[in-house]
Amino acid sequence: MSNNSYYNDQWRILSNENQNKVSNYSCEFDGTNDNITLDNTGDFLNLPYLSISIWFKPIAISGFGDCILNNSYFNSGFMGYGINCYPDRRIRFVSKVTGADFTTDLYNFNKWNHFAATYDATNGLTLYLNNGSPINFPTPTTPLFYTGSDLVSNNVTIGSAAAGGSAAAPEGPTQHFNGSIDQVNIFDYTLSASQVSTLYGGGTALTNPMALNPAPVAYYQLGDQSVDNGANYLVPNNSLQDYLFDFNGTQNINIDNEITLPNNHSLSFWLNFDTIPTASGAGPIPLSSSTNNYYPMITAASGKIQLYIKGTVGFINKVTNTALIANTWYHIVVTSDGTNALYYINGGADSGVIGSARTGVSIKSIGSRLNGASRSLFVDGRMSNVAIWSGTTLTSSQVTTLYNNGAPTDISSLSPTAWYKLNAQDTFDGTNWTIKDSAGTNNGTSSGMTSANLIVSDLQHTSGFSPYALSFAADDSIEIPTNTNLEITGNITISAWIKSSSSSLVSTKIINKRNASISNFDFFLDTGGKKLKFYDGTNNTASDITITLGIWNHVAITIRSGVTNGSVFYINGIGQTSNLPTFTIASNTAPLVIGANFTRNGTFFNGDISNVSIFNYNLSSTEITEIYNQGVPSNLNTFSGTAPVGWWQLGSNSSFNTNWTCLDEIGTSNGVSTNMTNDDITNGPGYSANGLGTSSIDIIGNAPYSSGNGLSENMDVLDRVKDTPPS
Repeated sequence: MSNNSYYNDQWRILSNENQNKVSNYSCEFDGTNDNITLDNTGDFLNLPYLSISIWFKPIAISGFGDCILNNSYFNSGFMGYGINCYPDRRIRFVSKVTGADFTTDLYNFNKWNHFAATYDATNGLTLYLNNGSPINFPTPTTPLFYTGSDLVSNNVTIGSAAAGGSAAAPEGPTQHFNGSIDQVNIFDYTLSASQVSTLYGGGTALTNPMALNPAPVAYYQLGDQSVDNGANYLVPNNSLQDYLFDFNGTQNINIDNEITLPNNHSLSFWLNFDTIPTASGAGPIPLSSSTNNYYPMITAASGKIQLYIKGTVGFINKVTNTALIANTWYHIVVTSDGTNALYYINGGADSGVIGSARTGVSIKSIGSRLNGASRSLFVDGRMSNVAIWSGTTLTSSQVTTLYNNGAPTDISSLSPTAWYKLNAQDTFDGTNWTIKDSAGTNNGTSSGMTSANLIVSDLQHTSGFSPYALSFAADDSIEIPTNTNLEITGNITISAWIKSSSSSLVSTKIINKRNASISNFDFFLDTGGKKLKFYDGTNNTASDITITLGIWNHVAITIRSGVTNGSVFYINGIGQTSNLPTFTIASNTAPLVIGANFTRNGTFFNGDISNVSIFNYNLSSTEITEIYNQGVPSNLNTFSGTAPVGWWQLGSNSSFNTNWTCLDEIGTSNGVSTNMTNDDITNGPGYSANGLGTSSIDIIGNAPYSSGNGLSENMDVLDRVKDTPPS
């Protein structure tokens, strides 16, 4: 497939509500004018072999039949192929050649159904519905699909018939689907009945199609990790998504031909431990030779990590300056110039010169040592992008390029001797993985691994759960209408992420709930924007602790209404309990306003705000620490305490159409902006690099999801629903 560049001036919606699910969302089609047109899908057409897999949940179907998926019209005015629902609960696969191409099994209304179609030039077309008995249609005497100049265009459309392309079909998209669609997959080979059954998942669980061999050429999750540009969704082709390997502590990969390293050489790999080594003796060995040499071995030493390097002339060790943390990605580089070796972690030289370089070092295994009675010292964790240079000493600048601000990148220009990406390009034959050498032909073979070892990467996407924000300036605000759930009295907690600029205003509002006669609460910054303040209608008190301007800070206040010394200001998890009055939270049905005063009289917030939440109790310091999450917003749906009564991510899961609509992730109290523009979306707290662009909203070039994406029409943020197959 092509790998085209795109510029995304909006935001990516990360839908990780339940990390154990393949899909957390689907797309809801209204039966009137909704559809998704796939881009760059010419590679999916005119194939001698083809398979399609789709989950769908119909609500109502028109008499002529509604399209779940079809390709563009060609010159004679008909579709190349299409999948249509009919009111009698049959599915029809329509193609250039008409015929009795209906399923015999019947789908169910208001329930999730799975449909699959496979085609090859020898065996013809086979249809499956909910994994029932397959129905086969022999190979037609003429080609099943139109090709070449017969096609006006080569797009594929989800949720309707494709746009008209001739006098015979000028009307544009028709036969719109009414219901939900999820997990659209297109394969460039003929799925077996067993593979179709795997995709069906027994009707009780979704299966990751990327675990099939080969993976699909197109995988549209419809909702998960989609990008909303305000009017439409960019629906990524997740077959391009990054994957990596998870080692369980008993598995490894053997490189076909052992790589013997001269005195000058370099190694680079990404490593994420499930558990950090605690013993001071032998520890896991990410890379090793076929003899008793290992390079390197990682073990514990005084709470830090100790690197051991062994060759034919003995071994050396060095304790790192960096204390590694479990479930955290690290980029590790070892370089040797033939005299000394250097050790880098996350782009920086960690311990200076390690010592005299070792000779007689070679690489045969990834994930364990090979020598002895059995394989031992296995890695328990994830690895990605192992690269080896024979005869090259990497410079510090090249190490910085490799680190790429925390996201693996294309390292072809650095000419590695071997490069094992450990991703979805590797293939599984039912017994072993073949691990491709992207720098040459020296592949690897897995030992003890299954298809489950290939997992979705959490390395490319290093942002927090909600990595976006909205920028506020003079006259900007978001109003949240009155809702009984938000008419809070008594104990409360207010939490927000802010990035404030210096201000000469008397106060700059973060969030308030008040009207002309009474204040429920007013949470804001003082003149200059450095101290937190809270006002309950009587007391107007500033914090002793201050924020730093121009950077992201997590701010919160917990209030025990009417209790002396019962309230606490928090900045970045640090609390201030002294010099606070007795606050009282009274009843007030006024709306909430983010970024301005209720009168919009000049007390506007100057800066960025993200992830505002309100709780109807006073959180403990431990719970505040959990929300602060070391500076990265987390998923409050999985918060260990009682869920908030309102949570507005501001940017993530929001859409713009004249005004911003910011969803309440907990209830139905959505916020609507005033005087804000499409350009007010910005990077949020905890964001770190991905792709080749300068930020999460400026993704340029060979970035994840940059080919074969789909773009919706007439669909907004509310069309992504928390309803996925099966039900």
